[in-house]
Amino acid sequence: MTARGFRRRLADLTLPDLDGLAADDAQAARAAAGEFVIASIAAAPGHIRIAAGALTACLWLWTLPAGGLPDRPEGRRWRWARAFQRLPGPGAMIFRLYGNLAAFAFFEHPAVARHLGLTPTADRQARFRAKAGADG
Repeated sequence: MTARGFRRRLADLTLPDLDGLAADDAQAARAAAGEFVIASIAAAPGHIRIAAGALTACLWLWTLPAGGLPDRPEGRRWRWARAFQRLPGPGAMIFRLYGNLAAFAFFEHPAVARHLGLTPTADRQARFRAKAGADG
């Protein structure tokens, strides 16, 4: 698995399953969330990128004896990966970083927002800009 693939899978494993969300919409939202996490870390200041990269590499090495990250957040391989979070030091931070960024992007995805009965962000922005232009 490539480093990018590991990062995408880690982001994906932190996301919830939403009942009733179409499989293709869920897949698109999960892929977008994974790419958002990767892009956000890449755009972060150098000290954040270095720390995130080092912790991600440590987690990757930690998961090797168990066979790598699992496909689903369950079972022995997932428990092994989550044990990294309980180590003294900043182990929990990498799960929090990936989880928070992935959740933000996932719930902002238009398909997920519509599924939850919310107006997608782009639609809200377009309405605001149209109103601001009409008022201005």
